[in-house]
This record gives sequence, structure tokens and C-alpha cells, in this order.
Amino acid sequence: MTATTAMLPDFPKWYASLGLGKSVDLHQLRWTAVSAIVSTATPAMIEGLLRLAFATKQPPSDEVVNALRAAIHEADPPATLDNARELQVFAGSVLAALMVRGSGIGARAAMAVTTTAGYGRSTPDLPMDLFALANAHLSNIANAMRKRTPITIQNTEIPIDLAPVLEKAAGNNWQPVNEAFSLLTPALQKPLQTLVARQASLIQAINAALAVQDEELNILWWVIGGYSRDLQEPFANVPNAIRPLIFAKELSDLTVFLPGPASAVAVLSRSGLDEHPSTIAGAVNGTSADWTRPLVKELPASPISTPVHFAIERELETGAGTDWLAGWSATTQLDPNAQITSLTLGTLFYRERLLLRPSK
Repeated sequence: MTATTAMLPDFPKWYASLGLGKSVDLHQLRWTAVSAIVSTATPAMIEGLLRLAFATKQPPSDEVVNALRAAIHEADPPATLDNARELQVFAGSVLAALMVRGSGIGARAAMAVTTTAGYGRSTPDLPMDLFALANAHLSNIANAMRKRTPITIQNTEIPIDLAPVLEKAAGNNWQPVNEAFSLLTPALQKPLQTLVARQASLIQAINAALAVQDEELNILWWVIGGYSRDLQEPFANVPNAIRPLIFAKELSDLTVFLPGPASAVAVLSRSGLDEHPSTIAGAVNGTSADWTRPLVKELPASPISTPVHFAIERELETGAGTDWLAGWSATTQLDPNAQITSLTLGTLFYRERLLLRPSK
């Protein structure tokens, strides 16, 4: 069993809502299972966790369900494994724990929760507010990724022990001297390796800092320039209906590190997205097939976590118009004509773009 991470403070309250008892031992056993899943979770597993937590019409894969049940069974062999409600709360707890974990997998979990919940899908019957948790953790992860850490040079002395070499060289003939030289290489090798490792670490830190600054500078020039790279015209000339998709896609092209800068929403707002009402149907139908087709060539879109990309796939299959709306709506459980602000649509589509980027 993988080492257990610290239990989230609210986890006992979440599990107590199941009516399985308030036993400290029970909560610890379940948390051990949560930790086991978190330690081995992959981006592919997140989709299954979302489908369980949000109780969507699209069921999770058997692989994900079996992995959760196996983790619970390993931590608590007598546990009942056919309790659908417990699996739902368990999946929600795993998503919360993944978001707290941070880094790439935590960013993906948080972004996926927002894109699953943010388009107006029914709020899941969960003891935790995953959407609020996701937005909070996205900000934390983004700030941690871009925290300016001073880069310092270590001035500590690297010891070189030449005593054995000098001892050999003190002889009165060439044989000890030859032996002394044979000892010189290993005596110098370790200190030199230490020095090289320090320099490599320093260069790596500098390159990482420069990469973050390059990303931020490119985003800054894009929004200050106010010019669409894809459409080759000023932001102001881009039709309102398609602005959310165009601007979100262009910002995602400039984003190197997930989940993007903490200022991403502000940047999209600065680009011209605001409280203007938008719809998924209007945005998808308003863009050309030449522009949308490359967007869905990488990973397959999900009707749960990337519903706008899924809409683009359906629209490309059936052609512009209304033929794709009914099937898409039945699959995603979303209303394609429901009005949301252009800033919200742009923010969610931006996160969809990052989610569909192959993980490294």
C-alpha cells in the first residue's frame, strides 16, 4: 500500500453524510484508499472520476470503477463494494484530494471539474462543492507554478581529499608515484561531479524561470496588441458570437504551463470578453470548419469534461445548422442555447483546450 497522505480536514464530514457511521477507523480506512488512488492517478482516470461524482448519463469505464473498488477493498477487506452512493462520494473525495496535490495532475483535475460543472450542468448531490474547490485550487496551483524563487549560487566548499595521493607520492621511486596518479582521478572525480550537478541544477532553474517569463511576455504582447493571430484582424472586429472560442484558443496556444497564469480570466476579459450573452450553439455554428477542424485532431473530446469540443465534433460531422443540437444535448445533458456570459464561455473553452493537450 502506498504511503497515506494527510487527510483533508473535511473528509470525515463528507463521509459521515453517507450514514455509514462516524467511526474514526472507518474514515481512516477510506482515506487510505483515497490516498492510494491519488498516488497512482492518471489524466485518463480523471474522466471516470468525473462521471461517477457528477452521476452523468455517460457511465465511467469499468477500469476506473474496478480501481476504486480495489483500493477500498485493499484498505478495508470487509467493505461492501456495490454501494453506488459511496462510490460517488469516494470519487468526489479523490478529485478533491487530487486538486490539493497540485502540480500537473492536480491542475488537470481542477480544470476538468470546472469544465464539467461550469456550463450549467445539474449540480451533483455531493457533500463537497467541487466547483468552488476547483476554482480556488486553480488559483493556488497557478500562483505556485509562477512563484518567483530567487536563484542563488552555492558558495560552500567542495572538499577534495588528496591525502592518499600525497602519501603514495612520498616514496623514493616511480612505482609509488604511478600509484599516486592512479588515485588522483577518483579523488577528483566526485568533487567535479558535485560541481557539475550544481551547475546543471542552476541552469535548469534559470531555464524554467525564463520559460515562465517568456510565456507571460508572449501573453502580454498578445493582449496589448489586441490582434487576432488566427483571423488576422483586430479583436474589435471579431464577431461577438465567436469571440469566446477564438480568444480562448489563441490564449491557450500561448500557454506553456498548466493551468495557465492566475491572470488568465483577467487577460480574456481584457481581450474583449465580458458579460455579453453567448451560447455554445452560436459560438460553434459561427466559426468556420477550416478553423474548428484542427481543434479536434488530437485527443478525443469528452461530452462530460470538454463538451464544446464535443459539440465541434458533432457539428463537423453533420454540418452547420441545428441538426447536431439534439443529439449533443441528449449526450451531454446540457442546453446548447442556454445563455452564459462570453467571459465564462471563453474561460471554460480555454481550460478545455489545455485539458486536451497530451500530458507529458
